[in-house]
Amino acid sequence: MKAKNLNLQPGVLLAELVGTFILATVALTVANPLIVGFTLVVLVLALGAVSGAHVNPAITFGLWSIKKLEGIKVPFYWAMQFAGALLALLVSQLYKGDGFGISFASFNSFDAKILVAELIGTAVFAFAVAAAVQRQASDSAKALCIGLALLTGLAVGGGLLGQAVQNASLTTNNQSTPRVTKIDGAVLN
Repeated sequence: MKAKNLNLQPGVLLAELVGTFILATVALTVANPLIVGFTLVVLVLALGAVSGAHVNPAITFGLWSIKKLEGIKVPFYWAMQFAGALLALLVSQLYKGDGFGISFASFNSFDAKILVAELIGTAVFAFAVAAAVQRQASDSAKALCIGLALLTGLAVGGGLLGQAVQNASLTTNNQSTPRVTKIDGAVLN
């Protein structure tokens, strides 16, 4: 069995790195779903012709699943997206003055509500992206649809998490049941 030729230009990888950095920086610092959604519109218009402007591992996976991206390219896209998001985190920490660092302290606490809200929000986003790329529409119409899809996915996931936080504050404190107590919104990444 012969592997396909990778044929992946450095510009594609740089576009994913820079695009993910910009989107993650806006999400981390501004944290307004409307602004994050319109940032994605700009990124899709600016980078779409270069790399497809996935700028999200879930979208890369989704586009691979509908055969819009070769499987051999997926790990390279993911590596650049991870690096771009990590760089955005470090830059935002620098400007916040919190110092640099990534904490894994909360990995031992799991709340299924957070996972399900993220999955639902990401599914809404990915479904709309798949619908947009399958249609015969102008690039600007696709970019607007994709940006609004992110806005909608953030609203759905964030709304579910908001409900969970509100309900958690109304219930009694049961230490054996993990629950959402403080969350800023959905991430979808």
